Amino acid sequence: MSSPNKPNQYMPIPYVNYGGTQMLRPPYVAENVSLYGFVVKADMGAMQKMLDNRLNLPSGGEEHFEPAGPFVIIAFNKLEKMYSQNPPDRGKGWFSEQECAIWMRVIDCKRERSLWFHPYIFVDDSYAMALGREVYGFPKAFGWFQIPDDPATAKTMSMETLVLPVFSPNTRGVRAELIRATKTAESGDETKEFETAIELGAELMGLLGGENGMFDEAEVVCNSVVDMVLREEPMVFLKQFPTPDVPGIACYQAIVECQAQATKVDRISLVPGEWQIDITAAASHPIALDLGLSGDRIQSALQFFVGFDMVVGLGTNVWTAQTDPPKAQPKRIAILGGGVGSMATALELTSDKNWQSRYDITVYQMGWRLGGKGASGRGVNNRIQEHGLHIWLGFYENAFRIMRQVYDENKANRPPGSPLREWDEAFKKHNLVAVTDRTPNAAGTKWEVWPFLFPDTPGTPGDGTQLTLWQAIMYLIEGLLKVYVDSEFHKRGAFAIMRPGFTPDILPIAHIELAHVFALRIDGDRQKQSQADHDELAKQLVTFRESVRQRIQPDLDAGVSNSRYLFEIIDLAVSLGSGLLFGGYLLDPGKLDTLDEEMQSWLKKQGASPIASEVKQSAILRALYDLVFAYVNGDAEQPSFEAGVAVRCILLIVSYKGGIFWKMQAGMGDVVFGPMYQVLKSRGVKFEFFHRVSGLDLSPSGMSVDAIHFDVQATLKHPEEGYDPLVVCENLPSWPAEPQYDQLVEGEALQKGGYDLESFWTTWVNPGSKTLRAGIDYDQIVLGISLGALPFLFSEPEKLPQRFQLMLKNVQTVRTQAMQLWVNRNLEQLKWTQGDVVLDSYVDPLNTWAVMDQLIERESFPAGSVLGIHYFCGQMEGGIPPREDVNAPAKALDELKAAAAEFKLNGLPFLWPGMNDPEYKVVSEFLRVNIDPTERYVLSVAGSTNFRLRADESGLTNVVLAGDWTRNGLNAGCVEAATISGIQASNAIQGRKLNDGIDGPVSEWSQSEAGAPPIAGVAVN
Repeated sequence: MSSPNKPNQYMPIPYVNYGGTQMLRPPYVAENVSLYGFVVKADMGAMQKMLDNRLNLPSGGEEHFEPAGPFVIIAFNKLEKMYSQNPPDRGKGWFSEQECAIWMRVIDCKRERSLWFHPYIFVDDSYAMALGREVYGFPKAFGWFQIPDDPATAKTMSMETLVLPVFSPNTRGVRAELIRATKTAESGDETKEFETAIELGAELMGLLGGENGMFDEAEVVCNSVVDMVLREEPMVFLKQFPTPDVPGIACYQAIVECQAQATKVDRISLVPGEWQIDITAAASHPIALDLGLSGDRIQSALQFFVGFDMVVGLGTNVWTAQTDPPKAQPKRIAILGGGVGSMATALELTSDKNWQSRYDITVYQMGWRLGGKGASGRGVNNRIQEHGLHIWLGFYENAFRIMRQVYDENKANRPPGSPLREWDEAFKKHNLVAVTDRTPNAAGTKWEVWPFLFPDTPGTPGDGTQLTLWQAIMYLIEGLLKVYVDSEFHKRGAFAIMRPGFTPDILPIAHIELAHVFALRIDGDRQKQSQADHDELAKQLVTFRESVRQRIQPDLDAGVSNSRYLFEIIDLAVSLGSGLLFGGYLLDPGKLDTLDEEMQSWLKKQGASPIASEVKQSAILRALYDLVFAYVNGDAEQPSFEAGVAVRCILLIVSYKGGIFWKMQAGMGDVVFGPMYQVLKSRGVKFEFFHRVSGLDLSPSGMSVDAIHFDVQATLKHPEEGYDPLVVCENLPSWPAEPQYDQLVEGEALQKGGYDLESFWTTWVNPGSKTLRAGIDYDQIVLGISLGALPFLFSEPEKLPQRFQLMLKNVQTVRTQAMQLWVNRNLEQLKWTQGDVVLDSYVDPLNTWAVMDQLIERESFPAGSVLGIHYFCGQMEGGIPPREDVNAPAKALDELKAAAAEFKLNGLPFLWPGMNDPEYKVVSEFLRVNIDPTERYVLSVAGSTNFRLRADESGLTNVVLAGDWTRNGLNAGCVEAATISGIQASNAIQGRKLNDGIDGPVSEWSQSEAGAPPIAGVAVN
């Protein structure tokens, strides 16, 4: 017995017809129908995508329809009288209707027959719209029409409807003309009439079948026009109704057929003249895009007129979606790419123990290893081969939080006694930093090393303690006070100076102490602060800066190195702090995203000296630029760092926890991506290695990704076991520098040929390919592939949403290069006296150096042969060579070899005087050029933040974005930005607020939660 509150699903459910429903029972009779038809060329591929989206994919592949030919018929018609033929409703009355419809001839491949499909229909009668939609599934929308009565005198006809010109929160729907047919030339012929549809068909074959005809498929076109007269072939629709509680879900869905049979034909004729069809481009009605038309203005191949009566019969469901409440199916998520952003997304999505009831996650990764730009591999003697120098910073709150969780969970895979089992064994804080500068003196200039030992600070990154923007400013002021108090300049006695016209002033120390005391008096709650207090604090800081400037100038003129170093710090920090205070950025942190000019320019506007505000003069500022490779196209003469992003970076850097840097105690692959992989694998995430994304197909409307194409780069010998990517090096699971050839069918050929499966220019012939279809194989894409590669992935990039295209055009990337040296001398023997250091702003192009001796015990060189490990890196000039230039990697490597040789000859001896010892030897060397699109570093050049997209702003309904190239609140190329972006991508998928679960001040000082402001003059879609 069925429940009294739930209708029995096997019993018919009576339709409740009540006043106002405008429901009449089928069949329907239409009398005195006048139809104008215009045949236009269309694209088979575009039409197939539309049929896939609207019929094939919804049926899960049970039904399959294809276009019959590369054409559609755009029809304008009048139905003088239409009424129900069904006896209960026959006597209720009739209505008239005007209509504009697009007719597409399709093939039902399952049943091997022809039908008609209508992607767009517009009517001017509410009865016609209600009956068409609710009974059959006609996609009818309301319109306003101008349709002539007589084809002999017809000059134009048109249809207007409500459209959204562009998709954006600010777009209002407007009534606009969407389709117009216009006679552009007279043919001189009279209107030609035909007695039968067969006569019309014969005439059309003569018109279309000649050498100059528009169609190769003339017979298909002619047969289709004939059927428009006879109405012998059925129509097919997708009938669906949305569920009210879950947006994007249908509570009913079916593929319906119905017959519209002509009962009398009064008139058949060709419409004379030449006609063109104008279609207005509108985001809500992408007709030209859906049909693959040649443009918004197209020529009609032929036009005809038919007058007839017809009966629209009962419909038939040829496929119906399951009506029983289905068991909720997990959302199928395809994560493309295995970098930090992708891994953070996967870790967040799977953090709940019941995640598999909600998601089915597969990571697709080209080649044999995860990591993206952070991937590392083990080479000869288990040496760690990195993409460059990877050191984490003490403000990486979210990245460390995730790593702490990963290490805690991964203990199940690493028993007690395993190396680097705890997160704080894998990461060690490092506080000795140095910059180099050419200091002017009487003899010209000389290289100077300015070391700085940052103090330990409370806490550790990822411990959950929160930091506000005001706290960061306080750290900056307290740091200024400490630096000045500890300086040699202050200790020598910066007494008040006396000179004509100058009033004695208090000492600089008093100014900074007064500023510090005043800052402490300001309430730490931003809501209780005032612009007046900020202005006063800024004035006190500026007074301190000016006081120092007046007293330190003689030292600068004399080339006193430590005084110049002090001056740069004070001038830069005060200019930054006062600029933020005066500008109101601390009261409205979201304004930082509007600070889009170049950092040097902004600093000068805040009164900074050229010594502190120009990269060419300031070693400290240059170190910041070197840290993020902030040079357009790698050209050291073109520094560019957006001020708002640079300010964030500086404030975060000085607000570090524990140590300013945290060095990994093995390769980044070993310390980060190995544990991430093991945890995700244990949780049940699937990995498909050797899957390079070769193409992303957009839907006809350009609003989603219909298909993902992969090059399958290698075949597993045992696919049921999957690929085991890790090897054990010194008891530590690690990624090898090359694939595990013994697991691959093509392993011997790959190894023998030395093919690089990660290279954009590889000549390896892939053994296979794979295509995933939306709605069948995946529901959601996490696009975690690096920005540089995206322009090469979309098969029709011109169809991408406009903001996506603007992001690809305006957010830049840069090449980088790196050198790793394993030497037989320790620091003392090399006569480097400053200790274990991270050094920046040295000679280009290898301007950054880090001592990495902690890695010696993780590698397998013969005992005592390697006493020092050193990493060098920097930006590299050059764009992305065409794929056909298969020698591009070798050319770039030759450039680095030459630069490295020059550096070792003329740059390195200043740092290592002991390398001139005859016993000094480079035991091993590894050079790396990161020129592949996936490996290029993402820049934050001036004016680029506004073009970045949030994780949920792809404009593609089934794509979220993950990577440091997104608008994530930090907007700079680093692990923390990529991690935040991954968290945001996870939040977008789960329907949470974008910044839920993000620690630190990022959500406070970014506009990520509310979204980016529209780009001036650009439609936001």
